[in-house]
Amino acid sequence: TTFFHYDEVKKFLADQKQRVLAIALDPLMETMVNIAHLSNKDKSIGLVCITDKFAQRVFQSIRQAGIKFLSFKFTISHDTNKVKKFLINTNIVITSPGRKKEVEKLISPQIPLIEFVYVPDKGSMSMLKLAILDIKREGGILEKI
Repeated sequence: TTFFHYDEVKKFLADQKQRVLAIALDPLMETMVNIAHLSNKDKSIGLVCITDKFAQRVFQSIRQAGIKFLSFKFTISHDTNKVKKFLINTNIVITSPGRKKEVEKLISPQIPLIEFVYVPDKGSMSMLKLAILDIKREGGILEKI
């Protein structure tokens, strides 16, 4: 699982003998390029997502990339009226993958909507491959889904 959800997954699987690995994520390059292309110091960015942690990570990713913006705000509300009100006066809307369909229905077609996608970083992919090899060596059953 991701570091975003590690604690939740550990708690959910507490009574089972499951190993849980946390992997690090990096923003998909295409996502960052889209934001950089649309944003400038005069535009406000609004983020609709599920958790505060995700919002903080997106904000950090955008700042670290040196992308300029007038303001950055976010909401985790699921109240349709609150989300609609939030979207007013927002020049660019970013959404987490889990909220994209909902936001698409509420947003004006003139406002750019960007789905913020993360992908496992190279170090996490290597760690995951090693963990799978360990499971195979221990005689664990590995099912292809």
